[in-house]
Amino acid sequence: MRSLLATALLAVISSPCLAQNQGLKLINGVDTHIDVKYDKSLVPQSGITLEAWVTYDGSTLQSGWRWPTIARQNPVPQQESFLLRVDAGTASNTAIKWFVRTSGTHAHATWNFTVGQLKAWTHIAGTYDGAFARIFVNGLEVAKAAGSGTILDAGNVLRIGNGDLSSPGAETWNGEIDEVRLWPVARDGAEIQSMMKLDLQRCPGEVSTWNLNGDAKDSSATNHGSRQGQVTFASNTLLLQKTPFAGALGFGDSTAGCNGAPLAGISALPKVGNTNFAVTCIRATRTGTGALMLSAAGRTSPLPLLGAKVWIDPITALAIPAQGDPLAASKTAVPIPKSPWLGSQAFYCQYFWIESGCKVPLFASDGLTISIYP
Repeated sequence: MRSLLATALLAVISSPCLAQNQGLKLINGVDTHIDVKYDKSLVPQSGITLEAWVTYDGSTLQSGWRWPTIARQNPVPQQESFLLRVDAGTASNTAIKWFVRTSGTHAHATWNFTVGQLKAWTHIAGTYDGAFARIFVNGLEVAKAAGSGTILDAGNVLRIGNGDLSSPGAETWNGEIDEVRLWPVARDGAEIQSMMKLDLQRCPGEVSTWNLNGDAKDSSATNHGSRQGQVTFASNTLLLQKTPFAGALGFGDSTAGCNGAPLAGISALPKVGNTNFAVTCIRATRTGTGALMLSAAGRTSPLPLLGAKVWIDPITALAIPAQGDPLAASKTAVPIPKSPWLGSQAFYCQYFWIESGCKVPLFASDGLTISIYP
């Protein structure tokens, strides 16, 4: 069951891997930021988690209206798809706002922090699952607000470190930003905590990871950013564990269904003893049924089954029932026992779906290789 992938993983994590990082350093009042060219994966219709490590100093804000922004999709005034920022206003208010513009009721969650609380490195995440927008601080839920529908997609760039430029400098972040990530699923606190202290790269399932280590490249996908203005990347005191990949790699390709091409991913770190580990699927089914198939082996070429491509070994496969939600997303719990022998072992999985009314009899995700961290 051990794979070359798992062996390589064991070699990396057996050596010291804490290192000092770089990140963005921004000053409110000065328009600098990172712009990521529009791609539909930046406005996921299956749910969202937007997260980042930040520091913030409200005591040095200039006078006037101020909205220091961590990230904003579509900076056109009143047209944002989502944003995560401090609503400082004219009085240096200390309130984090997570706003998602949807096809139904807009979701708007707010967390009030104390003066100076964010001067130390703090992990902040906003999630939306089609029913609630939530804010997590260091992996703990601190606020939520009801919403409905999918995220409205009006195109335009994803902006990191700034927002609307109609009031010069007013929405530039005031502090540091590091490890910005965008997931196409809503994650819970335990899932966020399992990976927030990693310098995360090569995460499958249409996840984007901007490590900001001297550049604006997306280390998991192709949503690379570009510098706007005099962007400063500076060394910081945030210590993260270096990882060669997130413990999972996709292989093969999908068999598209009525919601598009399903794509498998993970929501947490596959680590020995992580009972919160789950495998995810986007563009799955809204009303149908399915299964996550776990296997001891993968295939280099697919087997045909009712028009679907099978990328895992069916002889050793184990089926776990799976269900889609109203956003055509699925999350299937695969608890990893606290058994030392599982460390550096690998397994393979793939989703299969049937949806009533869909002319495609059987559709399937790509394959996923998962290597377990000791």
